[in-house]
Amino acid sequence: MKKSSVEIYNGNPTLFVDGRPCANCAYVTYMPRKANYEEFAKRGYTLYSVPLFFSSQTINEFGAVPSLGKGIFDGKTPDFSEVDERVNQIVSARADARIFPRVNISPPRWWEDENPDELCDKTLSGNKRVCFSSDKWLSYAKDCLKIFVEYMSRAPYRDNICGYQIACGNTEEWFGFDMDSSKGLRASEKYNEYLKASGRHDCEGTLYSFLSEMTAKAICELARFVKKITCNQLAVGAFYGYSFESCDRNSGHHALKRVLEEDAIDFLCSPVSYMLNREVGFDHPYMLPLASLKAHGKLYFSENDTRTHLTRPPFDIPHFNKPVWFGRDKKVAIENIKQHFARAFINNHAFWWFDMWGGWYNDGEYLDLMERIHSLMESSLVSKSKSVSEIAVVIDEKSTCYVDGEIAFNVCYHTRKNLGLIGAPYDAYLSSDADKISDNYKAVIVLAPVMTDELKAIIKSKNCFVITSENCKTEVDVLRRFCKNAGVHLYCESDSVVYANDNYLFIHTTCDTPLSSLKIKKLELILGDEIENGMLKKHNGYLFKIVE
Repeated sequence: MKKSSVEIYNGNPTLFVDGRPCANCAYVTYMPRKANYEEFAKRGYTLYSVPLFFSSQTINEFGAVPSLGKGIFDGKTPDFSEVDERVNQIVSARADARIFPRVNISPPRWWEDENPDELCDKTLSGNKRVCFSSDKWLSYAKDCLKIFVEYMSRAPYRDNICGYQIACGNTEEWFGFDMDSSKGLRASEKYNEYLKASGRHDCEGTLYSFLSEMTAKAICELARFVKKITCNQLAVGAFYGYSFESCDRNSGHHALKRVLEEDAIDFLCSPVSYMLNREVGFDHPYMLPLASLKAHGKLYFSENDTRTHLTRPPFDIPHFNKPVWFGRDKKVAIENIKQHFARAFINNHAFWWFDMWGGWYNDGEYLDLMERIHSLMESSLVSKSKSVSEIAVVIDEKSTCYVDGEIAFNVCYHTRKNLGLIGAPYDAYLSSDADKISDNYKAVIVLAPVMTDELKAIIKSKNCFVITSENCKTEVDVLRRFCKNAGVHLYCESDSVVYANDNYLFIHTTCDTPLSSLKIKKLELILGDEIENGMLKKHNGYLFKIVE
């Protein structure tokens, strides 16, 4: 089995395998029969994730998605036949593949039937599912993980395994199966104990904050266990901490601070935001406060489930009759691919192309672009680049537990649309990392659905623009004017998406834009359409190397 870790390399958290840094871009699909492993292997990709399941139950109680694979523990005797089949399919395409399984540890139906007191109170599909506060479930999950990891460490492909992503809950993203923070008998018992021990006042905000802590506790405990049984030889991570995206209080994603402080967690993941169904002309922002992850030495993987003209819903069920599940035309898809890549490339983090239902990228133009992207990611390993953001955006993850969901979304979710069009990059932090917000930031934008003590302290010490429920529809030009008056360098003063570090600049235009209007002396185009007559075309993305 390979040794892997996340190390600070050229100033950024980077995945290392056997002592060498990786080009942190990967490929994954739920549908092995429609997988594009061979083509991605030909295009240079060596890093892969593979979904594996402890149970064949649905991964999405809300959408009633049919089973996506055979469960290892569906019967009383473990069955690894599909594990072998899925992993060997990747190894056959690329013998030197580095694979980090996305292992869904949700328990099988028989275990939940035998343990009704360990389940959520509510059901979305008719079947009650496990509650994250259950110690009995945690113990069972550890037993299964031990069997699973020991099997993987003995398998013929053991030297291809380079880490584990621990998945659970609704859509594998550590949302409660009840989509209400995983409430159940065990959660109620622990909450009552917490109230007695802490003397805290019982209210919905306190409850939802506590339930998020229970979710984070489970993730951290399982990560520590995997680290122990792998002798600290492999990187471990999970989906969690969608502070900007799933900001309603019942998401269970309001304890990122606890996860960031856990040494056993090496990386965290989230999809690219689904805001506006990823229309062109807008930023597709992070769900996570990336600067906080970096400050704690955690690698971030963005899940680029970028839709294309080949994207089709796989199941004829109502859940998939929504715009977000349908692909764009090829031109729009290419622009989205460029934008999702450029965000990772410039902000120095990892990503995977999530060919969710298979065949999404099975087109020569897409694959050629994927090859160019992999080459750029490899080249970035040898260059040191750092953030040049002069704007810090701050969110208090606990504050959204104490307000109505609509207020939380207006302040924390929707504000990102206008923030992404200022014409300058920004770094996003948790308020608990206020001490890591350096004086190099000339402007601080505080998202405050509730004014907490931590936010008050930041506002007193920084040049701040505070967004509350009363001004959450602040226009782009007002935000831009604030930043400009604070001395922030604006790369573009039209409503365009800009990512930048000290070596590269990416711009996604919202209108035809003269190249000469960019506030950089000399640029070299390295990805994007040829520039004609000195004009950047509307709704096109351009990645430049900064020459001077």
